[in-house]
Amino acid sequence: MAIVKMSAFQLIFFASEQDALLQRLQTFDRVHIVEQGEPTVEGIHALPLAKEHNALQSQISRLEEAIETLRSYVPVPTRWTEKLGNALPQATANVDIPVEEVIDEVHDETETMHRAIEKIKANAEKKQELSHWTALDVSKEQLSSMRSIQAMVGTIPQRWADDVRKFIAVEAKGTTVEFLDADAKVYYVLLLTNGKDEGLNAVLRDASFQPFPLEEGGTIAEQLQALDKDTMAQEKTIADGKVHLKRLCDKWLTSLEVVYEEKAEQFALLNAEDRLLYSKMLSFMKGYVPTEEVDAFTEAVAGNMDPSRYLLDIAPAALNDPDVPILLQNNAIAKPFENIVKTYSLPLYKEMDPTGLITPWYILFFSIMLGDLGYGALLFLGTTLALHFFDWKPNTAMSLRFFQVLSIPTMVVGLCFGSLFGGLIPIPALVLDPMKDFMTMIVASVALGFIHLMVGLGLKGVQLMREGNPKGVVYDVFSWMFILVGLLMVALTTILNGNPLFKTVGFVMAIVGAALVLLFSARDEKGIGRFTWGLYNLYGATSYIGDLVSYTRLTAIMLAGAYIGYAMNMIGGMLTGLGVPGFVLAALIIVGAHLFNLFLSSLSSYVHAMRLIYVEFFGKFFEGGGKPFRGMRPEPKYVDLQSPRER
Repeated sequence: MAIVKMSAFQLIFFASEQDALLQRLQTFDRVHIVEQGEPTVEGIHALPLAKEHNALQSQISRLEEAIETLRSYVPVPTRWTEKLGNALPQATANVDIPVEEVIDEVHDETETMHRAIEKIKANAEKKQELSHWTALDVSKEQLSSMRSIQAMVGTIPQRWADDVRKFIAVEAKGTTVEFLDADAKVYYVLLLTNGKDEGLNAVLRDASFQPFPLEEGGTIAEQLQALDKDTMAQEKTIADGKVHLKRLCDKWLTSLEVVYEEKAEQFALLNAEDRLLYSKMLSFMKGYVPTEEVDAFTEAVAGNMDPSRYLLDIAPAALNDPDVPILLQNNAIAKPFENIVKTYSLPLYKEMDPTGLITPWYILFFSIMLGDLGYGALLFLGTTLALHFFDWKPNTAMSLRFFQVLSIPTMVVGLCFGSLFGGLIPIPALVLDPMKDFMTMIVASVALGFIHLMVGLGLKGVQLMREGNPKGVVYDVFSWMFILVGLLMVALTTILNGNPLFKTVGFVMAIVGAALVLLFSARDEKGIGRFTWGLYNLYGATSYIGDLVSYTRLTAIMLAGAYIGYAMNMIGGMLTGLGVPGFVLAALIIVGAHLFNLFLSSLSSYVHAMRLIYVEFFGKFFEGGGKPFRGMRPEPKYVDLQSPRER
């Protein structure tokens, strides 16, 4: 349970050896190459991104697009056992495939289908538009061919339609109007006029008449038929395209995925080249390697190179070096909890690995908040079966192991609380029943929180000692311990009517701690600023009250889950009085409700246990900000290549 020790290296080699050397290091993988910034020595420079860098990035993007398109045509598994598990398939490199031709074929077919889909949408919109004019059984050509009569087709808002109708009936003797259709807002009309009616255009303008642009191509009915015919043709294009893409999927998908992983490795090599510095004949590399693998790294560098063609300098990484990449190393129980640390922040190289420190606390908080024997058993059963019968990606498998580890103490706490599916099956409480003695549970939660805070302060003291700062232990750790423990002694003595001597000792401890904070917590400040900042820091003692109250969530969340389960059991019990149908319905409700409550309670326990670690615990000793270790091989996305690509 520690941060992996790192060694820093500097490597100088002839540029002609670069390609082979980088390939060997990528095979080795456990090397972290760092950016070197702008060179300060004349004649040494960084290279701008090569054209092949952008070209390869573009090809990878096109590959990914083609793969994602074809993956949608992978047959859906028919058996439920095939649907679970997300482990990447294994494959070997060096496939023979006309990559660009296949990508172009997928792209062209996809674009053809996309155009067909857009045309179908356009046809549907056009049909909707023309549907209001189906009563017009003449074509644009026929209307335009009339010499003495002018035809106008358009819409009139319903609020003005009566005015237009009255005007035409009374004053426009050379004009007729036919109302073809209507919707909630407008009338669709055909106007025929000889052009001699004065005021017609003004009335139409005042009535917001909007001309409709008829198109050539026959009557409205004929145009609708043409749209239907075109839509059928586009649907056939889409169907043919799906068949074509399915055939491409069956033939080339796996090969494309392998090529993608190969290209990703090539791109990783180009990124490594971008981190180097160059002179006319030499290349300069800096980075880090795990100390325990220095010998293997040295062999990977040497390869078959003549020793005179490179110069390698390796030394243990400096403790305060902020660029040292972080690798965590923990046992099987603590390993799944590394994600809790990584989600917050990796530690700095000078810090302790907090994974092993948070593991027992997180387990304790989670198990108290979930706190049910039945839920813990279901969690254990589900995760164990999933890990045993299915293959998973490493991250997914680690998440399942995380909840598997948490399930066992959850069962133990459930026994202590006497909780089995919210009381569905009564069992005696081995320690206490929180639903009956919740005040004791609240006090226990706060007491547990006090111990947690003290441990956090103690770890801060350990970290300060590791950094060679014993004064900080006294002024920044012992001072707060004196205050908190002293106030606790005063409170307990007062409440329990204890020995007054303990109360006096508590007062003295609190006063000594407050004086240390007041006088030395801002020791970097000068003059009155030191006292002012010390007073401000002393005021921060009030935050500990909020921290302690925060631990009551252990009781609150546990009781919330317990009462939900208890309520569902009551509802199920009421239904059993209805006979056989009632028993069936009760069983369905109880099973569904407890599964939902398990999900909800597990989620709440996961989040709030994390919150207690991040805010109350990490805030006392953990700085964070470490950089993750990045090897030279990218994380596989589609397939797991069995060996690096031979180049």
